[in-house]
Amino acid sequence: MKIRLSPDFEPPQTTTVNIIGFPVSFSSICFAFGGNLVYPDIELGMKTPKAFNKIMTISSATVTLLYLMVAASAYSVFGDGVVSPVLLSFTSSLVLTFAYIFITAHVILTAPLLLIGCSNTWEKGLLKSMGKENNESPVFRRAFRTFIISTVVVIVLYAPNFEKLVSFFSSLTSSLIIFILPVVTYKKLYSGRARFGFSEKFVQFFTLVVGFLCLIVGTYLSGHDLIYG
Repeated sequence: MKIRLSPDFEPPQTTTVNIIGFPVSFSSICFAFGGNLVYPDIELGMKTPKAFNKIMTISSATVTLLYLMVAASAYSVFGDGVVSPVLLSFTSSLVLTFAYIFITAHVILTAPLLLIGCSNTWEKGLLKSMGKENNESPVFRRAFRTFIISTVVVIVLYAPNFEKLVSFFSSLTSSLIIFILPVVTYKKLYSGRARFGFSEKFVQFFTLVVGFLCLIVGTYLSGHDLIYG
């Protein structure tokens, strides 16, 4: 099937490699895969926990494919002029409005998953302070989690430069959660109980280097953009 382009279509200006923007972009990409916080809770709640690795592989591959499709198509159309988030690059239309609606619904519905670790800890602490740690009420849980989600929604709607805040905190926290802390805790847990070969040590070292690179450079650049615009 041959795709016909409009006669007045001009290919956008594109940059093959942008080293300066790589740390921030890489940190944002890692943030998109940063589900480490909820993985234990998801595995614990699965009917067949042994299938966790298989499910993780399939879901990660699917998400990666979708991200690549969106990124490649957007960059091929808008080039260096593409804006983050990509929907800001489009002109206003009914399709764009529906896209915003679906994305908003997606964020609201998935936010509880990302907050489940915090909400569980806060709920237990609050119930313990009230002397009701053994009398957990479903009504209390729903009300408390609704309050958390409502607070997050208000912050998203009214916090200035929220998209820049996301880039800053993703650079700051994602590097720690995805790269640095897993290696440090893994070595701590298995030190004295397992011997690490050269290849494993190299992977650990490389992961730490990438993590610290994204942490330092990404946080600096995103922080500079947040403060000075």
